[in-house]
Amino acid sequence: MLTVNLGKAVFAMAVLTTAGIATSSPAIAASMYTITDLGSTRPDSTDIRANAINNFGQVVGREQGTDKAYHSFVWDNGKISQLPEFGYVDLVARSINGSGTIAGTVDTVVGQDFEQGFVWTKNATSGYDGTYYGDPTVLEKYFRDINNLNQVAGEFVDARGVGGDPSPSHAFYWENGVTSVLPTLGGNIGAARAINDLSELVGNVATGPDQKTVTAALWQKDVDGNFKVQSLGTFGASQSRAFDINNASQIVGQYVLEQNKTTPFLWQNGTKTDLGSLGGSVGNALSINNQAQVVGFSNTDQEVSHAFVWENGQIWDLNSLIVGGSGWDLTQATGINDLGQIVGYGSYTNNLGQKQTRAFLLKAVPEPNGTLSVLAFGTVSVISLLWRKYQS
Repeated sequence: MLTVNLGKAVFAMAVLTTAGIATSSPAIAASMYTITDLGSTRPDSTDIRANAINNFGQVVGREQGTDKAYHSFVWDNGKISQLPEFGYVDLVARSINGSGTIAGTVDTVVGQDFEQGFVWTKNATSGYDGTYYGDPTVLEKYFRDINNLNQVAGEFVDARGVGGDPSPSHAFYWENGVTSVLPTLGGNIGAARAINDLSELVGNVATGPDQKTVTAALWQKDVDGNFKVQSLGTFGASQSRAFDINNASQIVGQYVLEQNKTTPFLWQNGTKTDLGSLGGSVGNALSINNQAQVVGFSNTDQEVSHAFVWENGQIWDLNSLIVGGSGWDLTQATGINDLGQIVGYGSYTNNLGQKQTRAFLLKAVPEPNGTLSVLAFGTVSVISLLWRKYQS
């Protein structure tokens, strides 16, 4: 007959169970998510994509239908609404801040590359007013991101490329209607893609006149209020680009290896962390929140793009974390807010076998205290096992 000190054994196993939970926490850290189809504002829309989400769960994006024009939308509290167009075409809402102000681009001719900056602001009747910030001195001007201070990061193109060369572009900072061109590293290609609430911007710039080396860049103000540019480096690759920055100055983006292989990265205080892949050769980190959760896309081993979330040092395929997500293939995750809510787009196949590109919202499924639940289950199991052995 097995003789044990039941109290000591249970205590020891409880400690081991707790330790097991602690050491394996990254493996159980990924949340499960419910998925919401954001719908569309037009019956003929077949390509709907979400671009950004704020901390109030308001989502902006664009949709495209049979007219081939882009139409922008805002999704708020379960309802999707088309943003007013004010006579413009090809409207793309790219970013929304905490006050509901939306930044993006509009055009005057469908299908033509003459985009200009545009801002939608909430009015007293719960609708939106719009302001066109066209610049007649440039060909295109893109408002990429807007922070909670209504400051904008963007880029403009002032000429067309010649002989296969890329079009010259310039990163800029915009505030109160004034555009400030950001400093370069000697090249003629630049773009500011994101701005945080510290007025720090990130993007990419060319490092020389040949335009072949493009590096991820960070712009910060010095003590005199002037922007200075810092190269984050290419990490031994041919190119790198930064796509987002949070309020802890953590930066995410991608770097380009040989044969156009790309790897998503996280950069902080001079240290670069590779975020891994889902098995393929292409990936990009597009958004980071203030909890250092990162979303983007990564190819699988079949070279199919899948949306991912990265947290606690591990990358997860969001397609494997959906509750009741039948019919969905999540392609890209484009934004994540501080509540961990994720937006993006993917392919959805309905019951009739019809496939469309649709915008989605993911919300983490509320969970009980996982540690206590597992500990309680494990302790009860140990007690039961030992008691049966003791009785035998």
